[in-house]
Order: sequence, then structure tokens, then C-alpha cells
Amino acid sequence: MAGFFNKWSADPHPLDSLPLIVVIGTQGASLPPPGLSEADWRSDSLRIDLSRLSRRGRLVRDTLSGHHVQLDNPALVVTLIRDVLHYVPD
Repeated sequence: MAGFFNKWSADPHPLDSLPLIVVIGTQGASLPPPGLSEADWRSDSLRIDLSRLSRRGRLVRDTLSGHHVQLDNPALVVTLIRDVLHYVPD
């Protein structure tokens, strides 16, 4: 993990152009984990950063899901998996 973090620090897209989709379920409220402020927990900045690990990364916000998108909206997950499977490298 340390090696990956170091690479991420030096290269904003350490996954180059691999297909990457970060999904955020926007329904429901959950408490922040210990040591994290409410504002940081509600912020999308980490998820947005994760979607930028790849040049082809994207962020999807799902208004029908909470934390468990795969349970709340399996059709979306299937669609996104199909998108990745149909990825054609440049």
C-alpha cells in the first residue's frame, strides 16, 4: 500500500488508462468512523480522488442507493460492470 501511495503522490494517474468506476450511493445517513469529522465524512473529495486514479476513471452518484449499492441497485452495478467489460484500450 505504501508503494502505491508513493506512486500516486508522484503520478496523478497511477492506474494509467485502466477502466475505473467509483460509485457513491447518496441515500441514507451514516455516522463517520472514529477520528473523521462529519464534514470530511460527507465530502466527496476522497471518492473523487479515487476516480482520478485512472485517466478513464469516472464517478457515478446513485440516488437510489445507500452504502451498499450492489444490494440497493444491482441493475446499476451490472450496467457498470458491462461498461468495464466492453472497455477498448486506446
